[in-house]
Amino acid sequence: MHTLECIKGRESSVSGHLAE
Repeated sequence: MHTLECIKGRESSVSGHLAE
């Protein structure tokens, strides 16, 4: 489940950037 964490971390970064 290493890919899942990578994707979740990237999604969070993208979501935060979009929200900004």
